[in-house]
Amino acid sequence: MGLDSVELIMEVEKHFSISIPDPEAEKAYTVGRLVDCVAKIIDVKGYDFSLRENTFGLIKKALLDLDTSDSDFSINSPVVRILNVKDKSLMALIEGKTKLKLPGIDTKTAEAKGVLPKLKRWFHFIENIDFENITWKKYTDIILAANLEKLSPAILYNSKYQIYIAIMRITVDKIGVDYQEIGIQKSFTDDLGVD
Repeated sequence: MGLDSVELIMEVEKHFSISIPDPEAEKAYTVGRLVDCVAKIIDVKGYDFSLRENTFGLIKKALLDLDTSDSDFSINSPVVRILNVKDKSLMALIEGKTKLKLPGIDTKTAEAKGVLPKLKRWFHFIENIDFENITWKKYTDIILAANLEKLSPAILYNSKYQIYIAIMRITVDKIGVDYQEIGIQKSFTDDLGVD
């Protein structure tokens, strides 16, 4: 295991307040295997996607309340078909209604002139999301991962899906890959560049 791998495992252990034995850590070479490893340690058996479904429902309701889209879209619909991500005021309204940050979208409006506002703009990080090719299912996962520490109620980690969301966030924070690159079958070394 390289330094990145060790740091990632340590961050996962810290997040879940667990200790992953070295032989188990060495077997966790994909995102899915790391999810399974954590699930085994904290005694979680299966996947429950109600968190994803409820979050998508919240976002869909916000869109319908704002009367911005046709109600005929599902979690498998392309995001770009429903959402004009360039409409900053609409995106800000959706974030306000859902209390969730929408990753990959800049909702900042023009700020006052001066050095401090310029510095804020220079260091304002926007996640790289390919909205032309992402479905609501994947984007909802990304929204949950990006908002992990702000979710209310907090995730209790009683589903492998919830563990996956946390591992997605930890991987992005620790390794610096884009959210969209992470998937359950992805290899940490071959696909995500972890050494």
